[in-house]
Amino acid sequence: MNTAIVINLNYEQCGQDLCTRYWNQIEDVMEAAGFIKNNRMFLSNLQQDEAFEVARWLIGQMEEHSKTNRFSLIQSIREFYGLDYRQLVNLLTPPKQLIEVDYIDNEVASYALN
Repeated sequence: MNTAIVINLNYEQCGQDLCTRYWNQIEDVMEAAGFIKNNRMFLSNLQQDEAFEVARWLIGQMEEHSKTNRFSLIQSIREFYGLDYRQLVNLLTPPKQLIEVDYIDNEVASYALN
């Protein structure tokens, strides 16, 4: 995956019910457009510019249908970012310098398990 789209909603201001409804719609629309949900991100193999354009267009289309709510979708979005997914670092994992990988001989492991 090359590109990540991050969308965070403003639950504090707009309320749990409305934001949950919006989030479910966002998930459905983004996944239908080919994005893959990974926690609170949507991943894509599209080139960045294309992925960003598609995400903006999808949210724009959803916005048109949300204007009758107390808070429209755009008003409910706290963060809407596009990132290079290959550059992300999960800070919950140990630094790569601390990870050690030992060689595992599959024949020995298979013999020991059987």
